[in-house]
Amino acid sequence: MDWIIGLGQAGCAIASKFAALSQYENIVRIDSEVLPSLKKCKDIVLEKYSKPEDYEDKLKGLNKSLKNIK
Repeated sequence: MDWIIGLGQAGCAIASKFAALSQYENIVRIDSEVLPSLKKCKDIVLEKYSKPEDYEDKLKGLNKSLKNIK
């Protein structure tokens, strides 16, 4: 089964649409705001940083959360 990963507000909104379809069951949404809960979605809420570079530098541990995604 393919994975749908939504990143940021727009990406999470698109991933949420896929959650309504029965053929998609592996959905991850990553954002800095709490998202409306959906059964099929695994949500990862990140700390909000002011610069994109900060996400790269400070979120190296995110790999553990995404370890099982192929």
